[in-house]
Amino acid sequence: MPQRLLLQTVWMLLLLSTPLLAQQSADGRRLDSLEQLVSNAPNDTTKARRLMVLSMALLYSQPGESERYTAEALDLFRKTGHYEGESHALNLTGLLQFRKADAAGALENYMASYLLAKKHNLPQRMAKALNNMGILYLQVKDYDRALAIYREAFEINKALNNTEEMGSNLANCGIAMASQNKLDSALVFYHQALSRFLEINMSRGIANMHNNIGNIHLRQAHHEEALFYFKKALQFYLNDQNELYASSAYNNIGKVYLLQNRLDSAYVNLMRGLQLAEAQNAQAELVDSHLALSEFFEKTGKDSKSLFHLKKYLTHRDSLSNSEKTAELTLVTQRFEVQKQLELVNKENELKTARSLAWIFALAGIILLITLSSIIFNVSLTRNSVRRKLYEEEKARFQAQKEAQQLRETQYAYEIDLKNRELASTAINIIQKNDLLHQITENLEQLKKTTQEENMRKELFRLTRLIENGLNQEQEWENFRLHFNGVHPGFFDRLLNDQPKLTPKDLRICAYLRMNLSTKEIASLLNFSIRGVETIRYRLRKKLDLPADVDLNQWMMQR
Repeated sequence: MPQRLLLQTVWMLLLLSTPLLAQQSADGRRLDSLEQLVSNAPNDTTKARRLMVLSMALLYSQPGESERYTAEALDLFRKTGHYEGESHALNLTGLLQFRKADAAGALENYMASYLLAKKHNLPQRMAKALNNMGILYLQVKDYDRALAIYREAFEINKALNNTEEMGSNLANCGIAMASQNKLDSALVFYHQALSRFLEINMSRGIANMHNNIGNIHLRQAHHEEALFYFKKALQFYLNDQNELYASSAYNNIGKVYLLQNRLDSAYVNLMRGLQLAEAQNAQAELVDSHLALSEFFEKTGKDSKSLFHLKKYLTHRDSLSNSEKTAELTLVTQRFEVQKQLELVNKENELKTARSLAWIFALAGIILLITLSSIIFNVSLTRNSVRRKLYEEEKARFQAQKEAQQLRETQYAYEIDLKNRELASTAINIIQKNDLLHQITENLEQLKKTTQEENMRKELFRLTRLIENGLNQEQEWENFRLHFNGVHPGFFDRLLNDQPKLTPKDLRICAYLRMNLSTKEIASLLNFSIRGVETIRYRLRKKLDLPADVDLNQWMMQR
């Protein structure tokens, strides 16, 4: 994953992991009210909680004040023995350290928050601390440790039945996999996260997962699949009026169209993405938009416009790079600090282990003869315990594989159902349009018969011919055929293998029969009479050599 994308992802996760009191931070009068409540409260847990609320309200606008209030709250929680509040304050202290690019200090506070919550059985606070630790390890590219932490957080949230947090944990695992170019594994995690967000109808999570899945398919060169998921993400972003993310979705759709040489569609989407990015002054999206448009105009032979957008791209990229270089330097420095912190912890653990072993060996030398029978018995118990543990692990692995398979099957059924509905909607729209045009044609014919004025008769004749041309357009069939192939892949190939003499008109009739359309509906789609369609059906049965007792529609639906 590119460095800029990884940094953006880390900050997005950090924002999602902390409850933001946006109205409080934006409303000065509310802050004054909070400060007044804090000053009037006695030195107990009530004041500590109010300090925490005030600290979170100032977290992004006044981090220095937020740090001061958090430290005061932490001291009060410790004095009053309020372990949940203490764990929360430690976690927030770690977040403040993280924002100051002090990864080692952040890790120390996250770990302290987690251990305190674990000691006093506070699973929600454990999960919050683990989530922030995972973000830190993701930032320093320790993906294995980040994955292990996210999985532990997922199990805690699963026990708490916290579906939203479970979805976030699975999405984070997907990001870690995608960062290592393990695209198939990332896809599995994203689909699992999507399933969780769908359960609670969380539109932002649903949209983000569609966008992430689309990016994976794009990296795998699965253009149609990428286009499908990008369009779904765009629909959710527009419904939520999220123009920043909608800009990114438009850019992604335009890039896919550009790869497919569908230049008109590519231009429309790329320009829409650029307009939204300019309205939001979103530097990252502006970089993507101008680069894609430069490639578009280069491909269409418009060198001056390509050069214009290339210059724009370089300007926005340089602006973005200044902040990224600083962040990248911080990443390198903090990766070393985190590693050094872990080494110190490991050395301390080794020293404690060595001292413990010395005492154990000394004690064992004294009581060896007395405890020999007990040791043998304990060894037997240990073996049985190991066997049980291996059995449970294998059982859990099998269950996880089964759940993953069920998820893939559910997702596949969801996609097929969606495509079937889109295909049926396309056919109905064509039928309704053709029926309307037929009615208009019939009315025009009646007018021609009752009109004596020659100019009016000529105009009515011209309109009739124009409508008849509209009824004979092949573009509708091409669009319909693309949708049909997506829902029933290989249908036409199997028919042609069995009967190579089938004509394009025959294949069109076969597609409509496969959808179980009536003779009247097929006649409307083809602009034929019902009698004409029945004749075509008869000839088609002869070509396929079907017995008289075989229903043609049912035979097609089994192909």
